Amino acid sequence: LDFTALGKAYLRRNAPLARGAAVHLVAVTRRSNQDTPYGPAETDRAHAPDMTAAVARRVARFIFESPEPELTVELRGGEPLLNWEAVEFLIGHLHEFAASAGRKLRLGLTTNMSLMDDAKLAFLAGRGVELCVPLDGPAALHDRRRSWSGGSSHAAVERWLSAIAERHPEAPRPRAWLNVTRDSLGRAAEVVAEYGRLGLGELHLRPLWPVAPGRGE
Repeated sequence: LDFTALGKAYLRRNAPLARGAAVHLVAVTRRSNQDTPYGPAETDRAHAPDMTAAVARRVARFIFESPEPELTVELRGGEPLLNWEAVEFLIGHLHEFAASAGRKLRLGLTTNMSLMDDAKLAFLAGRGVELCVPLDGPAALHDRRRSWSGGSSHAAVERWLSAIAERHPEAPRPRAWLNVTRDSLGRAAEVVAEYGRLGLGELHLRPLWPVAPGRGE
């Protein structure tokens, strides 16, 4: 055995333990406004309260207790725009802390875009928040997996991607990710073509993981 090489590999793997966390994922709500097999079950979502302003303030302070010179914070849900008050509060406080501490800050928000409006988009774009949206492919494929009482969930994604490109070209370019299911197998060309049509330059694939029976394939 090469103990020198093994020791170096061990140090590389465990080096983050000697530093503060540089990436923070913050769930502001577990509620969702779309029926999808990817998220928590309805029984789990119903009993999970939204993040309050008091908790959001403590979260922001905790994040900046990390000594890392550059911090990345991604706001998630459920659908985080269902708790816009916490999203707006956190983004404002994180920017204040970053300015006062002289630290670099990168902000992200994962959203299905269905609750986006012009005011929210202007706020997010003006603060450099990078949006990450689910896109499972063409409209029929995407809407089958992400049904929404407000209409086509795919149409909402397409509308706001266009709005960002037209009204906020200075904003970070949105990213998208794909959940592969049995419905999308064999349709790779259509999925890639749809990403290209919407001006998305990258295709992010989530790794496979077990889901509860009856909630997906």
